[in-house]
Amino acid sequence: MTGFVKSADILKGKFEDGADVKIRGWIYTSRSSGGIQFLKLRDGSGVIQCTLNKRNVGKETFGKVEKYPLETTIELMGSVKEDSRAPGGWEVHVTVSATSTCHTWTTR
Repeated sequence: MTGFVKSADILKGKFEDGADVKIRGWIYTSRSSGGIQFLKLRDGSGVIQCTLNKRNVGKETFGKVEKYPLETTIELMGSVKEDSRAPGGWEVHVTVSATSTCHTWTTR
């Protein structure tokens, strides 16, 4: 795995299903459904859905990410998955302990 990839390149199918990638951007939307979080991550090229499974990332990481407000910048590592239910037909399944926050948006 090399540097960060663009969400548009994933959505265009430039990466095979199962390829490991690093992606970074701003949290555009987020929702949680039981033990899965769905983050739409926005970078300069587009928006891609990223999924975090509590079993894969751990309870602590899952809880921390769940509390991040919109527009928090985040770096994620995971595998590309083709899924017709995902916006654009592709998503990133985030892997264990693979999240890093660059900046959290706060109001004064």
